[in-house]
Amino acid sequence: MLWVAAATGLGAALRFYGLGWAAPYFHFHIDEHIVFSYAEALSRNTTEAAESAKFFMYSPVPMYMLNGIAAAYNTLVHPLDLTAPRDEVTYMVMGRAISATLGTATIPLVYQVARHVSGSAASSRATPDFGPRNCGHS
Repeated sequence: MLWVAAATGLGAALRFYGLGWAAPYFHFHIDEHIVFSYAEALSRNTTEAAESAKFFMYSPVPMYMLNGIAAAYNTLVHPLDLTAPRDEVTYMVMGRAISATLGTATIPLVYQVARHVSGSAASSRATPDFGPRNCGHS
């Protein structure tokens, strides 16, 4: 179980490294700006956001999560001004941190699923043997 914690820690370090990269002008993913734009629209007016052409292209759950974190930030630190580059970076890093957190959480989750399905020994195999005999080739 110690190696799962170590793998999760390493995964978190790799996933959280550079979350502010190129923010707010460039995006990790081509559609990242859509999620941020609609999250901001959702915080202003839910009807306006829902009536937007591409709003339901992605689940609104990450947008609600981002708005919840932004609301806490607005209360505890200072209100975000999304026209100021510094606050745009903060907003983007918050959104990217949600993705990084959920991505990192999949490491122990996959371990637990593999352990449940295949037993403890099978779940700890880091490199399965995909040699010819296991792939059905001779």
